[in-house]
Amino acid sequence: MDLKGNHKIIQAVKSTLGDADTRRIFIVGFSGGADSVALLAAMHECGYNVIAAHCNFQLRGEESLRDENHARQIAGQLDVPFMLRRFDTRKLQSHSGGSIEMVCRRLRYDWFGELIDAYSAEAVAIAHHGDDNVETLLLNLFRGTGIAGLTAMRSEAKQPVRVIRPLLQCTRNDILQYLAERDLRYVTDSTNLSSDYRRNAIRNIIMPAIRQSFPNADKAIADTISHLQQAEDFMRRQLDVIKSKYFIITDGVVNIHIARLIAETQDPAFILHELLTPYGFTDGQITDIMNCVRQQVSGRVFKAAAINYILDRGILRPCNSENAIASTESIAVVTERVSKEYMTDTPGLCYFNPAVLEGTPLNWRFWSEGDRMRPFGMKGTRKLSDIFRDAKIPNDHKHRLPLLVKGDTILWIPGIRRSMHYPVMPDDSEIILVKALAMDFKNL
Repeated sequence: MDLKGNHKIIQAVKSTLGDADTRRIFIVGFSGGADSVALLAAMHECGYNVIAAHCNFQLRGEESLRDENHARQIAGQLDVPFMLRRFDTRKLQSHSGGSIEMVCRRLRYDWFGELIDAYSAEAVAIAHHGDDNVETLLLNLFRGTGIAGLTAMRSEAKQPVRVIRPLLQCTRNDILQYLAERDLRYVTDSTNLSSDYRRNAIRNIIMPAIRQSFPNADKAIADTISHLQQAEDFMRRQLDVIKSKYFIITDGVVNIHIARLIAETQDPAFILHELLTPYGFTDGQITDIMNCVRQQVSGRVFKAAAINYILDRGILRPCNSENAIASTESIAVVTERVSKEYMTDTPGLCYFNPAVLEGTPLNWRFWSEGDRMRPFGMKGTRKLSDIFRDAKIPNDHKHRLPLLVKGDTILWIPGIRRSMHYPVMPDDSEIILVKALAMDFKNL
């Protein structure tokens, strides 16, 4: 196709994609509507290697088939490779659930991802334009959003596949003018004419009313989007600095120092929202986390994106399970009578007066809220939770440390403390050795 002037559409494509090179392959999402026809034609006109990818979701009967045939015809007219995928969308929705819109989006981008891999393409090009971006900002605004929602769409996105939008600086009128100059036909999706959908209501009712009172509204909103995108970019850079300070990786585990962040930053609620929502935390969970830190509550478990996190003395980190409780069923009590002269200060070994074997048998169990013991060398009892804290035992680990007990009496926390009960006496010739063998603790 011969160039017919340096049209705004052509300028936008070149500005977004740079110099043409036939080795650079792009998948073009191609519905056959005005926007995608203009994008495909302009990219082809500029010399890019493009493949037209048409999705037929078979939701509009004969109209869906009409769109498919037209898309194939235009691709042939432009001498562009045409790829087609038909979906039984209603059936797939019944299996997976979700709205039709979300099912279509997932199917579309899954297929685009396959095409990118198959053809070693750089990205999928989508024909969103400036009017779409204005609608996106208003749609997000009316739903309620933060700064990211107000930035609308960007010319490039990296999820779920790499997406480029070369026409975001162009209007619908620019597109229609380009098509008229090139004598290119397009089809119109009848659902776009209905105002039953929220986006269509903005397009067909709200924006025309705004333009009547504010003729320059489209440019003003587009400029605002640009300013907000710059503001968000600046904010993200600052958040990266904050994240590097309070998200500390230790032994491959991310420890989020919530208490320090709250104490040392201004607007911690905003910062935590921006840093934690990408991990799947909700606003309600973030509020609960902050309240727990301020009230010095420790041990709460929060589930986000199928991962359990425990708030441990102001630090939020992943934990193994929601309750982090193990089982003692496979843990045996290993005892041995030995001469007192063999006593050694060895981790995993504890020594008792022989009376420890009389009466109620020894057993292992795990910590329960309110547990107390009488530590050796101290008067009175102490809460095990305090002993664990002093020993810097993470809250989710304390549920998995076995306790040697005799009835209701806690005798020993291996590796941490033993009790004053059944101490070895000076005149004991034989004593009882209890072993905490790692091989016995299969469920820890």
